Amino acid sequence: MDCARGIENFLATGNFIPRYESSLMQTSGLTVIADKLNFWRYLSHFRSVHRGAFFAQMRTTEVRKLRPESWGFLCPVQTPDGAPC
Repeated sequence: MDCARGIENFLATGNFIPRYESSLMQTSGLTVIADKLNFWRYLSHFRSVHRGAFFAQMRTTEVRKLRPESWGFLCPVQTPDGAPC
């Protein structure tokens, strides 16, 4: 599979098929469909970070804490990791 077809398949399905042994915790569900509820919600999908199902299932607020190195890059309100606090 060439590189372009691999990227196209990844974006269409959300599944990553590693060529070699990978250290990823998951290989599926890595993309998020952008909701077209309104323009701002659609735009916010491209500014948010989705780290996968592992972090969404965590029962801790540690994944939502703002670190000094992420200030200005991550929105503390638009975090798709798990249920709202």
